[in-house]
Amino acid sequence: MRRIFANCLRYNTDTESNLRPAALQMLVVAENLMAYFIQKHEPTTIYPPLLYNWKKCIETLDKILELKNSDDKHQTAHFFLHPVSFFFHGKWPAGYLSTISTPMDMGTVVSKLIEGDHRSVQEFVTDCQLVWDNCVKYNGDKEPTLTEKAQRLKKAGEEVLKQLIEKDNYEKEDVKKRGYHPGLKIARAPEAFLLKMLQDLRMTTYTDRRTKVRSYCSYSFIHSCLYWMSSQ
Repeated sequence: MRRIFANCLRYNTDTESNLRPAALQMLVVAENLMAYFIQKHEPTTIYPPLLYNWKKCIETLDKILELKNSDDKHQTAHFFLHPVSFFFHGKWPAGYLSTISTPMDMGTVVSKLIEGDHRSVQEFVTDCQLVWDNCVKYNGDKEPTLTEKAQRLKKAGEEVLKQLIEKDNYEKEDVKKRGYHPGLKIARAPEAFLLKMLQDLRMTTYTDRRTKVRSYCSYSFIHSCLYWMSSQ
């Protein structure tokens, strides 16, 4: 379920998109509802907690995505939204993997954040920095246009990431350890309860930031959940 919301954010990279706030609100609702039927104190961690300040991390990414080119006003992060291989028909360019030890892109950062792969704010920050640092390291003077965009992203990104780190440094350890779930194993819940949870998700609403019209946040994942329930 987390991946559904992460995919929505990866695909809808326009920060003015109405789907972004809807996906984030649905994530909050889903996390809170799932807490009701996830067993605690299980030894196997298959549902890791999200960062305590994951919303702030998303806001930080939004600020980076809002950066526009001065000439064409297009998104500066355009060529950094997907893995480099995406722009080369699914193949890595010559010498890329021998030069870059850890490929990274903005989409992957989002997925790792929303799916609970980041165990600390520093891990999130490091992945963000890899996006532009990898570009500069590989392209250098060979692709000055890409390098220039990476430098602009770095200038804007480092500023907001610094604020995120400073805020994190002031937080107490008990706050940092607070996540939705402390490493939990999903257990089978009564069917009636699951149906009630899906109904609550279906009835969740959000407000369109432009039109101020409230509408339902229902997504096709609800049908996927129903299929999963019927197969258990």
